[in-house]
Amino acid sequence: MPRKLGIFIAFVVVLFLIYGLWSLIFARDPFVPAEFIEASRESALIASQIVTFSSESSENISKINELDKQHRYSEAIVLVAEEIKRNEELKQKAYELSLQLGNMAGVLPSIRPKEATEIALEALNYETTIVLSLISYSDSLNDLLVALDDKFNNRKEFSPGRVQEMIEKINSEAESINGLNEKYKESINEFEKIVME
Repeated sequence: MPRKLGIFIAFVVVLFLIYGLWSLIFARDPFVPAEFIEASRESALIASQIVTFSSESSENISKINELDKQHRYSEAIVLVAEEIKRNEELKQKAYELSLQLGNMAGVLPSIRPKEATEIALEALNYETTIVLSLISYSDSLNDLLVALDDKFNNRKEFSPGRVQEMIEKINSEAESINGLNEKYKESINEFEKIVME
């Protein structure tokens, strides 16, 4: 009987060893849910559109500033109206980006290996900061556009130095958004290297 018990125990130990080895080999395979991949692609596209919007806005704000200095208010009013519309589109893009980030965050725990999960979380943090920065950027841009619209339509007096301060703040926020987007892309590239190994 002891011999049969010894064989049985050896058999169980071998089974556990095989299972442990199998778990080590197959559990280490990278895994990224399809939902994460799709949401990541969508968020990258949206972030790229946001960067384009903010760059175009910066250019138009510079043009508005020049038109203001030249007292060409009717042309400036047209650009202000365009920027108000673009600002609304920017808010919509920020909302769309936040939805995609929610989709990515929802499946984050199922990503393997852990190192990839940590990098994905870092990328999500950058994109979340972009959304928060967009809110500030949009508010600052809206304040400037309303102030300029009031000025150009002779509704309020506005000091020239104030316009420049607001423009500098908006440009700084746009640069911050662009920088965060670059960090996001770097993190996603690192993430992809890990899961493609």
